Amino acid sequence: MKGKWLLAVGIVAILGVAGAALWTVRPTQPDSPVPSPAAVSTSPPKSELDLSGRVQAVKLVRVPAPLEGVLENLQVREGEEVSEGQLLATIKSDALNTDQERAASEVENAQGKITNLEAQLIAARLEAQRTRSDAESSRATLESARKASERQSMLWKEGATARKNFERAESEFKNATIESAAKDNLARQADDRVQVLTRSLEDARRTLADKTKEWEEAKAELNAAQVHAPVSGVIVRVTKQSGDPVDRQVVDLFHIAADLTLMEAVVSLNPEELKLVKPGLLAQVRLIEAGNEPIPAQLREIKENEAFFEFKSPTDAVTPGLIAQVKILLNPPEPKK
Repeated sequence: MKGKWLLAVGIVAILGVAGAALWTVRPTQPDSPVPSPAAVSTSPPKSELDLSGRVQAVKLVRVPAPLEGVLENLQVREGEEVSEGQLLATIKSDALNTDQERAASEVENAQGKITNLEAQLIAARLEAQRTRSDAESSRATLESARKASERQSMLWKEGATARKNFERAESEFKNATIESAAKDNLARQADDRVQVLTRSLEDARRTLADKTKEWEEAKAELNAAQVHAPVSGVIVRVTKQSGDPVDRQVVDLFHIAADLTLMEAVVSLNPEELKLVKPGLLAQVRLIEAGNEPIPAQLREIKENEAFFEFKSPTDAVTPGLIAQVKILLNPPEPKK
């Protein structure tokens, strides 16, 4: 029993020595220092942005479709130079052709009616002139018959003429009265016809004027089917092709760059980039077609997520549609005083 206790005490002593030895050789781990807020490094703010954009003309003229129809006879292509007044395309409109033909037919009918009325009026005036002459002659005959009747009546009362002379004079006066009244009536009818035909001719001429105006408008509409360039420049976009239907809602049938000396690079920006830019910022535009030399530019405006950098083209080789590299200077140097 005593031997067992001695063995146990020895084992404990050995374990204690071994533990002390391990403790003395254990490497000490220094505590990691907690960095102070001042010691945390911050990245410097961006001084520039390098982005890609597309080139377009600042002065862009949009040519609308003047009427409803089908586009045909497309005369130009994108990239082609055009001069003011040059024919770009024509628009076929069956409705306009029908209107023009109808208006032309109505003008022809109105003109024919006028020609007929003018002929009738000439004849009516001649007839009126003849009947007036007959009426005047009849009135002269009537006046002579009246005087003869009065004379024979007076002589008959005095017993100085034969009865048959008196009765013949009375009969001639009566017949002359009837004939004169008839001739006067014919003359009045002839004059009335002249007045009616004159009014009808005036109405027909007004109708012809109205129909002619409608015809001219129909022809103008038909002529408007020819789309002409309003300015000289370069066709940068054609939104429709031959055979496509168009109407007046197509306000950008053609895009014409009117001045290729003043261009702009359009750059799309993400939300973070939008926070960094504002109108007035300077930039540099590089184009392979311009020798990749930096071209000074300035941010003119921002629309939605697009920025428009305006610059002067250094060469005719710079045309709409090219790809540009745009370096936006976020912190431009202050001008020297």
